[in-house]
Amino acid sequence: MDERGHFHMLMHSPTGTKPPPGNGKSVGAHAYSRDALNWTVSKTNPYTTLVNYSNGTSFDMRRRERPQLLLSDRGQPRFFLSGVEDYSDHTWTLVMKFHSADNVV
Repeated sequence: MDERGHFHMLMHSPTGTKPPPGNGKSVGAHAYSRDALNWTVSKTNPYTTLVNYSNGTSFDMRRRERPQLLLSDRGQPRFFLSGVEDYSDHTWTLVMKFHSADNVV
């Protein structure tokens, strides 16, 4: 639940939504609701297989799943976590700091 009392769900979705050109495969979905009974699936990709690192490099992962958000005590997203697999069959949990215009951490 966010700070306005709205519900959100991040999901792994092998089909995702329409993939953005050049930005990895769409593998996630986001749904939202005001009452936790009636849900709308967003047409915007919450994440793809493309990971941008802070040093300016990026990598298109083979798999990316198990999305989770770590929230502040006010319900604001602070970190995004996901399980990733590269093409050498290595897997790990990736933790990314969440940034937005309204959410400076």
